[in-house]
Amino acid sequence: MTTYPPGFEQAWEAYPHWEYRSTRKLALKVWKRDKLEDNIENVLRWIEVCSRGDDWTKQGGKFVPGMQVWMNQRDFSENPPEVKADPLSPTGRSNVTTIKGWLERSG
Repeated sequence: MTTYPPGFEQAWEAYPHWEYRSTRKLALKVWKRDKLEDNIENVLRWIEVCSRGDDWTKQGGKFVPGMQVWMNQRDFSENPPEVKADPLSPTGRSNVTTIKGWLERSG
């Protein structure tokens, strides 16, 4: 049985996983290689910010990369940018566009 560092377990639980893209073993390898245990607070902030972005929310999270891939693309010594979440779902946005079009035609 593998014992995981506490920070890794916390990040693994916070990270949204889509199907089998995330492999705990590969993510742990990147975690240890990059010594991310020391940056756990920043890793969790990155997860929170990315989780609110359009790429991770569209189609029910279908485009969330595997955790190991995502960690390879980040510098966790830097603070994440602030991302403002769109309060509308893709369906809601589509409905607003349809209603706007209807109002423009009828007005």
